[in-house]
Amino acid sequence: DYAETYYNMGNALKDQEKLDEAIEAYDKALSLNPNNAETILELGKCFKLLGLVSISIKYFSMFVFLTFRFRYYFVKFIHIIYSKDKIQL
Repeated sequence: DYAETYYNMGNALKDQEKLDEAIEAYDKALSLNPNNAETILELGKCFKLLGLVSISIKYFSMFVFLTFRFRYYFVKFIHIIYSKDKIQL
C-alpha cells in the first residue's frame, strides 16, 4: 500500500524535524487515501510546528470531522490549538 508507505515516510521525516519534506510525503499519502484521519492529523501537526496555525486548524478540523464520534480527539484538538508546547498525541 503506497499510501501507508508515504505516511510512514512522513512520520520518519517529521521525527527528524524535516517538516517540509514530511508535508510532501503526507500530501502524497493523502492523495492516495483522502479520508485517512491519521494522515490529516499529522499534516495538522506539521503546520502547527511550522507556526502556520490557520492551515493547521484546517487539517485539525478535517480530522475532527472524520473522527467526531471520539470525544477524546476533540479535547486533544482544542488542546493543540491553544497549546504553545510541543504537540503530543
